Amino acid sequence: MSESVRFIHQREEWDCGVAALAMAAGLTYDDTLKAVPAAVIEYAKINRGISTAHIPAILGGLGIATRCRFVKEGSAWWDDGLLGLRLCDVSGHFIIVRPDGLVNDPARGEGLPIADYPQAFQVWEIHPRPAPPSDEVVARVDQRDDGCWPACIATITGLSLDVLPHPTTEELTREAWSDYHNRLLMTLHGLGWTLLDLGQRIPLGLAIASGIGPRDLGHSVIVKDGELWHDPHPSRQGLETCHGYEIVVPVCRAWTARDEEGRATDWRWVRAVRAAEREAAKEKP
Repeated sequence: MSESVRFIHQREEWDCGVAALAMAAGLTYDDTLKAVPAAVIEYAKINRGISTAHIPAILGGLGIATRCRFVKEGSAWWDDGLLGLRLCDVSGHFIIVRPDGLVNDPARGEGLPIADYPQAFQVWEIHPRPAPPSDEVVARVDQRDDGCWPACIATITGLSLDVLPHPTTEELTREAWSDYHNRLLMTLHGLGWTLLDLGQRIPLGLAIASGIGPRDLGHSVIVKDGELWHDPHPSRQGLETCHGYEIVVPVCRAWTARDEEGRATDWRWVRAVRAAEREAAKEKP
């Protein structure tokens, strides 16, 4: 992202979060407001602002990967060595810290000194999702047997199906599906990608939609702006019912930190590894 961050002024007493999110996403105020659920807008009007709990889901719906950091009270929160774009909660007010270290404040103006904000409570590192290639460039990948999910991931990322694990017969059961999910997620991390679960929020651009297919089985397809774009199954029938959406984003460097033994310390990876270790321990006599 360019250091030149377009300034957007808040329009109401309650909407500094909307303006800050628009600057973080590189969108207009109106387009960002459309991505905010009506319930959140009502909450903001009543409580004079969006809650910090709403931020990750809204950013995810806009295709933005982020990592939140809580700030210890009294610390020099801006002296964190980060050079990228940051969305910050300063005493219940949202601001943008630009890559050049200056502040865009939706209420006060742009290019302000960061020293004007002695305390922040939460800081989100903003990692914009790369613009998806055009439809003509993306190669639609068809699934192998029961591998609709890896086929969707391969289509969006350009990865080969050969490098993505496919579920075993046992892993296709509801009880063991989490084992396959963790295995695939760890492989993706090693290849520089991860998945963001958006629940029922319909994301912009290409995304994975999962639910029940016409064969009354769990299935995944690719949607674009919520509409079916590619079904990796030969039937091309799509979904009967959609249970949720995921976007595929590059893993930021902070998420792939490793300890002295070379093991990844990202919480998703650690959770998957610990789950595998627990299962292995159960099998020991």
